[in-house]
Amino acid sequence: MAAKEQLPSVEELKHSVASINFLADYLFGEVDSPIKQQFKANALAQQHPETTAIVKLATDLIAQSDPLPPEELLTVTQLATKLSDILSKKISAKQVNSALVELGFQETHPNQSRSWQLTEAGTEYGLVLATTSKTNSWSGTRVKWFEKVISPLTEYFSDHTDVPSSATNGRNSRKPIGGAPQLLS
Repeated sequence: MAAKEQLPSVEELKHSVASINFLADYLFGEVDSPIKQQFKANALAQQHPETTAIVKLATDLIAQSDPLPPEELLTVTQLATKLSDILSKKISAKQVNSALVELGFQETHPNQSRSWQLTEAGTEYGLVLATTSKTNSWSGTRVKWFEKVISPLTEYFSDHTDVPSSATNGRNSRKPIGGAPQLLS
């Protein structure tokens, strides 16, 4: 019979939780509470693998308490494909990210140059979701979009024949970011 893994001491957990809370506040300041909760739980499981089973229970409850809307949510890449079909011209994910910035629906996250966050206007068209990489230990947030964002995007691309091919810096300018990679949804 395998020996049971011993949970960390209360003091170790208090120290870890305090550090994780600080980091979560720094990274996710304005992001919805369920996303922060899921991040905190995943971070605790990474710091203390022996808590993984307990954390799994917690994240399952978080997911149940904050169900996704029945409508399919789309990534920027999926939006680019749909817009390309609608407009009969190639629209890239970078162009969609630029348009979403120009429309005032998203901006770059101030603490993470490779990720996006919704603006107040963008909350009508998208959601910020917690995500974890399947290939490495990265976890964070990802913006996904409701189908209804296609209408303002279609109008935008119809009105802008000179759409830039590079993502903007999230401050409503058309200057490309100095070659910095963008996290494409």
